[in-house]
Amino acid sequence: MRTPILSLAGASLLLFAGCKTPEPTHFDLGVAAENRGDRVTALAEFEESVRLEPVHKHAWRHIGYLKADKQGGKDHTKAVRDALLLFLMLETYEIGNVAGDRDYGIPETPVEPHLARRMVRACNAVIHKIEDIEAQADICFREFSIVPTDIDLRQIAMDAQLVALEANMGVSPKAHLRMGDICRLSGDDAGAKTHYETSLQQSKDLKRSNLRAQAGLALVGGDLDEGWLAVRQVNDRALYADFIETCIARNELDRAVMAAREARRNYADGGIWRLLAEAHLLKDETASAAEVISTLEKWPGRDKSAAHFLRLCWAALAGSKTADTAKRLEGAAPVEDFDPARLAAHVDGSKADGAAKAAVKKAAEALTAK
Repeated sequence: MRTPILSLAGASLLLFAGCKTPEPTHFDLGVAAENRGDRVTALAEFEESVRLEPVHKHAWRHIGYLKADKQGGKDHTKAVRDALLLFLMLETYEIGNVAGDRDYGIPETPVEPHLARRMVRACNAVIHKIEDIEAQADICFREFSIVPTDIDLRQIAMDAQLVALEANMGVSPKAHLRMGDICRLSGDDAGAKTHYETSLQQSKDLKRSNLRAQAGLALVGGDLDEGWLAVRQVNDRALYADFIETCIARNELDRAVMAAREARRNYADGGIWRLLAEAHLLKDETASAAEVISTLEKWPGRDKSAAHFLRLCWAALAGSKTADTAKRLEGAAPVEDFDPARLAAHVDGSKADGAAKAAVKKAAEALTAK
């Protein structure tokens, strides 16, 4: 009896019927997504992998690396640390039998039973050291931001951020953001732009840091529309004030008034109210300015002298008598965070009479005396 011979097509059908292509696992899908640069999908696949198989050490390792990369090596360090330490524990104690050790060049059995504990302690020590370095850098930045004209404090603050950047192996959106702020506050817009752009590049997946970098770029000559969207989402009082200040300096007075009005609703901050009054005065909207100034004059402490100066400018621009207001400003203490120069120049170029212009100029010099 002859043995039937299958046709080529029939053999192929029989072959495929008995040898189905295996479905890729979530781990496989994660590796494929990571290889093509889709880190969001990769992280989701690896997290699904460990949900289904909690001892999948290679998935935990990828999760740790992806989260560390996503957060610029700093934010959410607990999530990063937990993922990597779990990988170390699974690797050194061989909890579960995960395929792929040989492919990754990892020993299949532990060499040292206490290695995981030692690695955990070392990892924690490194993380705590980095946190201490960054905390010191934050302190130096705050000291500089109080007196941004101090050259020595500027250098100290910049050096501290460079140390923090080095501790994070060159990847720290926060350090670049702070260095951008330091440059901007000290008048180095070109240097600020470079650091803001680097921060922006390193913080693609970090929403808040990314927004701050976008706002920073707007403050040193970038797009004010994009900057305004970022400022609103960050919703930080100091950032609002810096943005309004920038709008005034760039003669975007309508935008300055709009931003100051919104910021005023969010924060009871004398500096923001002063900027709003200044923007109104620069637009010759003396009635609107007067309403803001009347509130400022009730403000406690050091804001009063700046409020009196604003009232003096308002009186001069409105053609009112300035003698009484000018007298109240005699011997006024300097105001650290208020520069009356542009308002004084605005009054000087206005139709105010000579006595009013002289009073405003004298008061401006008193408020900026060193």
